[in-house]
Amino acid sequence: MKRSWLLAAVLPCLWLAPLAAQVEVENPDVGVTGEETQRYMEEKRRAMKADGSENDKEAALREAEAMAKLTPEERLARSVVNGAGAFCTFETSLEPRRLLPGQTGILTVMMILRGDAVLPAPPPVTLRGPAQQQQLTLGSLNFREPKLGALPQNQAYRGKPVYEEIAIFDIPVTAASDAKLGSKIRVSVELQFDLYSGATGQAVGRFMDRAGREIEIGQAPGKVQVVPDTPAPAAASSTPRASNPVAEPVTPPVDDGGHAAVTPLPVPEASSAHPSSSPAVAGPDASGESSGMPYLLVGGGALVLVVALLALRKR
Repeated sequence: MKRSWLLAAVLPCLWLAPLAAQVEVENPDVGVTGEETQRYMEEKRRAMKADGSENDKEAALREAEAMAKLTPEERLARSVVNGAGAFCTFETSLEPRRLLPGQTGILTVMMILRGDAVLPAPPPVTLRGPAQQQQLTLGSLNFREPKLGALPQNQAYRGKPVYEEIAIFDIPVTAASDAKLGSKIRVSVELQFDLYSGATGQAVGRFMDRAGREIEIGQAPGKVQVVPDTPAPAAASSTPRASNPVAEPVTPPVDDGGHAAVTPLPVPEASSAHPSSSPAVAGPDASGESSGMPYLLVGGGALVLVVALLALRKR
């Protein structure tokens, strides 16, 4: 009876022994995998502590608290964005279209704003970059006058001076006196500006962007440059010349006896030049002939008339 009971107790153990051995064989593999996982997690945790990624949330909170303590200007200065294509674009024009050496033109830059982005007045825009670019010199910014806010989406600036949808400013550009005709120079206008939301009035951000244009050195189309090549007229004589000279009456000198004194005319000396080269002088005979000509004509006509009457009487 006792033996049967012992056998009944031992046989199940003998039957379960292979299963236990199998479990013990499989368990070591599972145990190794778990240790490797724990080892990997520990190494990763140490690496996270080394680079601070474990405290990302705490670092973000500290950063937010530090930003909250800054002024709006300091916050904008700490987060400058390169490129503002999502909020505005630029277009340029030049008057005149070409510049002569030494000539100054006006470069007009048009900022086209998108969405509810606005530029408050006075405009927070700064010209960056060098003023001297090859043989061109850039001047200072000159903004056009702003208008009062009138767009319905820009409630924060309604009725206030603001640049909505578009902002235009001019920049003088001067070409060097030794600039080569026909050359083309690329000018780049680098700008730093702050954009604001017209709906809330809050700053969108501070941006760095640029507007460029190619400027040609040459004569503007449709304009002709006239350079005078004639000398200046000579200075007029200081003595005015009478337009209609009038001869003044000459009073002859009177001698002691009350009679007019006759002053003999000087006799010109004989000239060795050819007679034709000396000017002809009209004498009193010539003037007499010219004055007695009408009388001779009248006398001749009377004589002809008398002869004709005598001829008729003889018949």
